[in-house]
Amino acid sequence: MPAFLSRVTSGLVAGVLAASGLLAALPARAEVKVGVSDWPGWVAWYVAEKKGFFKKHGADVKLVWFPNYTDSISALSAGQLDANAQTWSDTMGPLAKGVPVKAILVNDNSAGNDALVVGPKIRSFADLKGKSVALEQYSVSHFVLVNALAKNGLKASDVKIVNLSAGDAAAAFLGGRVEAAVVWNPWIHQIETSGKGRALFTSKDLPGLIPDLLVAQDKAIAGKRNHLVGLKPSLGLLSARGVVPACRTLDTISIFALTADDAHRVFAVAAAFDAEDAYARPAEPHGVDLGALAAPRIGVPRADQLDFCGSAVDAQAWADAVAHACGLGAEIVELDIAPLLETARLLYGGPWVAERYQAIRGFIDAQPEAVFPVTREITLGGARPLAADAFAAQYRLKALQRQAAQVWRQVDALLTPTAPTHPTIEAMLAEPIARNSELGLYTNFMNLLDWAAVAVPAGFVTRPGATAPMPHGVTLCAPAHQDVPLLHLARRWQAALQGRAATLGATGQPLPAAQPITPAVPSGQLRVAVCGAHLEGQPLNGQLTSRGARLITRTTTTPDHRLYALPPIVTPAGQRLLRPALVHAPGDPLGRAIEVEVWELPAREFGSFVAAIPAPLGIGKTRLADGSVVPGFICEEGALAGATDITGYGGWRAWVGRAV
Repeated sequence: MPAFLSRVTSGLVAGVLAASGLLAALPARAEVKVGVSDWPGWVAWYVAEKKGFFKKHGADVKLVWFPNYTDSISALSAGQLDANAQTWSDTMGPLAKGVPVKAILVNDNSAGNDALVVGPKIRSFADLKGKSVALEQYSVSHFVLVNALAKNGLKASDVKIVNLSAGDAAAAFLGGRVEAAVVWNPWIHQIETSGKGRALFTSKDLPGLIPDLLVAQDKAIAGKRNHLVGLKPSLGLLSARGVVPACRTLDTISIFALTADDAHRVFAVAAAFDAEDAYARPAEPHGVDLGALAAPRIGVPRADQLDFCGSAVDAQAWADAVAHACGLGAEIVELDIAPLLETARLLYGGPWVAERYQAIRGFIDAQPEAVFPVTREITLGGARPLAADAFAAQYRLKALQRQAAQVWRQVDALLTPTAPTHPTIEAMLAEPIARNSELGLYTNFMNLLDWAAVAVPAGFVTRPGATAPMPHGVTLCAPAHQDVPLLHLARRWQAALQGRAATLGATGQPLPAAQPITPAVPSGQLRVAVCGAHLEGQPLNGQLTSRGARLITRTTTTPDHRLYALPPIVTPAGQRLLRPALVHAPGDPLGRAIEVEVWELPAREFGSFVAAIPAPLGIGKTRLADGSVVPGFICEEGALAGATDITGYGGWRAWVGRAV
């Protein structure tokens, strides 16, 4: 099992089940039956059982063993299991037949652990013609064979399929009863070490061909797959190696969790640069901590650009969400989002559909009937755009990216509805493409613009005809690499929720207190405490703001400081400038807490800021009232001659005001 799975999947497996609703949907301590068969990637479930993760999270999970993999698929389809560990390809068949199941977790991806093995007389695919191949018919083994043959110019009809379970197929091959077999480990290893066969083709030859899933019965999770936090990371920060691509240039791996803190913990582990993923990139310093800003500037769409598809309750829920943002101390700024909406239309109305077609081209061309009809209609449309159309769209996207980036001159984060509304199943089935387009109105532009986003719960709404309230969500987004600041802002948002909204997903349990988390990536910011002419509104504050600094908090020092006013100096511009001197005076009975502001500025700007500070002032360490220590102004020893002791005023502003 890959190290990542042992660290993350096993440790969070019960949490994943809860987040998906599989545990929350059932009565307390109700038994959840999960089917498992012989595949190395599914060992994680037994690790979770052995380590007591299920019990720790209040889950009564029963792992049901199936010697024959296909029997487990049949058991799930028949409703005999709540969930089953099975492949993506083996889930498509039941879905196409209307079996009510949902994939809730990508467990792993096969990268060589599925193989077409052949005897020594078969040296190439051409030698396979007319030969007998043992496999589990209509399972992932069949899927591997069809794709292997198609890649090498053959069809399934070119071989004789012998329907056997994976174990029996391996035994038939080793016994010489068939000339080839499609099996997975541990049988691949057994065959290769026996010297009787070798792998002619493996899943490594088609990366991402076989994602392994946890698939659940719809009845086990119905109405419970909601009220979650969803992180859409910046492009490339989570490796997409082994994932079946949709649009490879735009794909990113999302994280769903019960809290922003949980999403942050997973992100901190998963956001590791993968040199083998051509589209991966390392995380960059994320900048100012949005969660720590006293008054973050949050942009919202102009009223005339909001569309709730006629749903008055969703419109009201949005208004309530904006009010919630105001309650956090945010400054709300209305923005023109026309460039964002135009960008969104490019995703399905432009040549990026061709990228979706390319991702599964071999499969959909060979077996179009095996693809869900709506997916097939959209994907096959990608075969039509010309190369010139792709370049034209790229040019337009570049222009839109430039326009959209202007919003970050006005705001720190953007707030939008996650979806305008949520149609009924009947409405979705009647016009699936139109309804899906509506659902993506406020999200389809995210990856094209290379933005990070976090969806957060924002209350509940009861839509006309509904029998129960359903969750309403909104999305916070920011430029690439600001995933951590967004998660901190999402934590702040979630902590301020009240009533029913302040619960862990669909569990009904109250939100736990937010816990500090070690950042996954460095901020690239430094903090500095200022106490005089650099305070907000004072003459030298521009030395901070011109360098991109943001006010984090107003506070005081510890009560063992003295404050002095140095003799004024005259600037080159002829300005008479008053300057403070903050002195740490431990044990001094006349010491007291002094008003300061803590500002955060890019680390690359700190040197030039310090260089602009004239003697006798410099930068040292300042201890704040909360016990933290940050860089702050100090005064050279002996420079206080002729200075005025203004400690009694408690701060620079009070003294300047009194002096005037």
